[in-house]
Formats: sequence, structure tokens, C-alpha cells
Amino acid sequence: DALGQPIGGETSTVFNAELRQNISSSFWSALFFDWGNVGREVKNYGDDFRPSYGAGIRLLLPVGALRLDFGYNPTQRTGEDEYLIHFSVGMAF
Repeated sequence: DALGQPIGGETSTVFNAELRQNISSSFWSALFFDWGNVGREVKNYGDDFRPSYGAGIRLLLPVGALRLDFGYNPTQRTGEDEYLIHFSVGMAF
């Protein structure tokens, strides 16, 4: 929108690659690379693909994984953060 807040789109494409390494029985480390886009309209489906990459840790629990990721945005634009921290529950793959 006019304030730079995300408003979504009609299409999105994401490519993820993650390399995990076991640290102990419950902890894993991860390196990841993401590449994707959001198209405001279907005709913009293949436009503006952008990368990000980073590292994270995983705590495996009986009900799922807790994930803490530190990401880097190498192509940040005005108003975007260069680094992000993301917490989530469950494995992406």
C-alpha cells in the first residue's frame, strides 16, 4: 500500500533448500537458502524473484520442532530489514 505495508498478491512462488546437522539427540543446526516472489496479479507470476539465506537451530520435541532462524536479506529495499529473526513451530520439510 502507500505506507509500504504488505497487502498480498494473487500468486506466490517459493524455493527452499535447507541443510541440517545433528548437534545432539534433540538439537539440530540448519543453513538455508530461500528464493521466491509474490505477484500482485497472475500476469506478474514470474516477476521479481528475490533471495534470502541464513542459519537456525531446531529443538525436536515429541509434538514437533521449535525453530529459531536468523535470516539475511541481501537485496533489501527501502523500508525492509537487512536481518530478520523468525520463530516457528513444526518442520518446513
